[in-house]
Amino acid sequence: AQRTAVFNLYRNILRQHQRKLPFDQKALADAYVKKEFRDHRKAAPEYVTGFMKAWDEYLVIIKQQAEPGKDLSEQEIQQLSPEQKLQLERLKEEATRNKQSNE
Repeated sequence: AQRTAVFNLYRNILRQHQRKLPFDQKALADAYVKKEFRDHRKAAPEYVTGFMKAWDEYLVIIKQQAEPGKDLSEQEIQQLSPEQKLQLERLKEEATRNKQSNE
């Protein structure tokens, strides 16, 4: 049951990327989501609940947005692990690089 829920969430996120994001952002976002879900495929059950909750929240946000993008609050940034902060910084750099190459 949990495996099906994870797969459905993954599929729904990719669908929303298809509907909401420009092509270059979709490619980057899809790659990130695929990596995250692949990396957490064999995560301990106690981590899966938090993982699912975070991605559910992301899905709600992306569904509600006409234009993609939401700044993280200072509190949200403080709650990120060092690894998450590093990933966020890499994602930001990649997005900036892609934007500059398209201009």
